[in-house]
Amino acid sequence: MPLLVLLALLLAIPASGQTDALAAASRLIDQQQYAEALKILVEYADKNPKDASAQFNLGLVHSLMLSDSKAVLFYRRALELQPGLTEAEWNLAQVYFRQKQYSDALPLLSSVVEKKPKDARPLLLLADCNLSVGRYAEAEQAYRRASELDYTGTEALIGLGRSRQLQKKGREAAEAFAIAAQRAPNDRSILAELGAAYEQANMTAEAIGVYRGMLNDPAARARLGVLLMDAGQIQESIEHLEYAHGLDPSPANKLVLGLAYLKNKKPGASLPLVEEALKASPDSLALRMLYGRILRDLKRYEEAALEFQKVVNAKVDHGEGWSELAGMLLVLKRFEPALVALERLKELQGENAAYFYFRATALDATKQSKLALESYQKFLSLSKDQNPDEEFKARQRIRVLQKVLGK
Repeated sequence: MPLLVLLALLLAIPASGQTDALAAASRLIDQQQYAEALKILVEYADKNPKDASAQFNLGLVHSLMLSDSKAVLFYRRALELQPGLTEAEWNLAQVYFRQKQYSDALPLLSSVVEKKPKDARPLLLLADCNLSVGRYAEAEQAYRRASELDYTGTEALIGLGRSRQLQKKGREAAEAFAIAAQRAPNDRSILAELGAAYEQANMTAEAIGVYRGMLNDPAARARLGVLLMDAGQIQESIEHLEYAHGLDPSPANKLVLGLAYLKNKKPGASLPLVEEALKASPDSLALRMLYGRILRDLKRYEEAALEFQKVVNAKVDHGEGWSELAGMLLVLKRFEPALVALERLKELQGENAAYFYFRATALDATKQSKLALESYQKFLSLSKDQNPDEEFKARQRIRVLQKVLGK
């Protein structure tokens, strides 16, 4: 642990022999001869059980030898003998942090920060501990203070950005990452976090600008492709997604590339990608939904319905799955199960114009004229010129149904 400190002042040791023993141990520690230093310190501590410096340096040696449980024991003994010993608090906090005992480290670090308010290192570790236990606001405060002390580094700024992101402060997070990126322009990991922060803040143009500067990074190219696809720039998005997939043919990259092909009206190009991805991730509902939609666009309706059925079987409240399943069942003229799917969709998403139109067509096909008439009328009252083709058909069917019903 590079931040561990050796107790520089030997805590009021009057006898020169005692001082010589600790000095010899100190030299051995500097030379990384930990076993030899340990022998001297154990012998000295046995003779001087009340000497806090001996207990501290025993803790230090065990820390450097990665014997954390023994290090904790001796650091705590040092603090019992001399409460508030800053070096012992600092080193013990680092051991606790290494052991992921963040709650134990926090009070020690708070004490060190109070005594050394101008030292960025304990502030950073205090911030890291707060971040690890979910105290994001406290972490943000500590990172901000550390960043004000650390005028050239990026660690505090990166932590500041992350703590803000976890609080859904995307724009403020981006500000911190942007400064860090200016200080370390060749650090691609910072640029990636800056792009993600821009995305969180819905600053899409800025995110695209960041990712355009990372064209050799497959992950950045994939994100760039997704953002361009969402912006309707399908052809350019495909170029970036193909590049990312070529370097990293992961199921996630197959998914977004397949989706881009589908949006570009090339379901045939999507099909082998998604089939391969499904073999690797058969439980992915996003992949299965995409696979079903590709089959639908290829007019393989039976197979598409089967895929959508698998989705709703796996997740009974999957609204998009029920919607697609209802659509396929209507195309296949399976009106009774289509009505069941539509009712389930209504339970999940409520009533809307689409629900009433498709319900009306299914009821109409099954000769439930009164209910079909009511659904067509409800559809017209909700649609209000938003679906002119369907509204025309609904009015035609309403006239026919009214005659059938004698109205």
